[in-house]
Amino acid sequence: MQLAFSRRWAPLGAIAAGLLAAALPMGPAAAASEGDYRRCASNLVEAGIRPEDAAEACSTVLHPEALSRCVDRLDERTEIVATDALAACRRVRRPVELATCVTDIRQKTENAAEPQVLDNCRRSLLPERYANCVVGLTEGTDLAVNVALQSCIDGRDRVNDFYPTFIPVGQSADPFVPFTAPTSSPTP
Repeated sequence: MQLAFSRRWAPLGAIAAGLLAAALPMGPAAAASEGDYRRCASNLVEAGIRPEDAAEACSTVLHPEALSRCVDRLDERTEIVATDALAACRRVRRPVELATCVTDIRQKTENAAEPQVLDNCRRSLLPERYANCVVGLTEGTDLAVNVALQSCIDGRDRVNDFYPTFIPVGQSADPFVPFTAPTSSPTP
């Protein structure tokens, strides 16, 4: 009897253990190797970050190679100070996309203020799409870069009456107006 009971519930226990393992938060050590941390720290130090700051930055992120790649690209391709690049790269979900956003806007537009570009790319949830918006607006119109930056980062929802309505024509959508069935005579 005891053996039959345990066999019946064994799959349930395995499923519960799997769900528990999936629900546990993964730390940085679970996602990155020793080499990732070493490369991250050495790349940040080469970019001009103090070793203490590089160690602290690399040890607190889930993907240290992405952080160092972001700082490295911004350091090589822009005039942004490495400490400012590190601060921005640490505050985004997609650090490599942040670097791509800043460098694309800088290369494809004229008179782009790098601090404003860096801040707007950091604030965007989809940095590459944001860069495409800015570059596309400046190339397709005669807008100044700062106007395109502001227009593309504007988060207001402008879509109105987008979803279709299933209310019959001539009937009110107001819930306080009583429903009156249309009068029609039966057809023979």
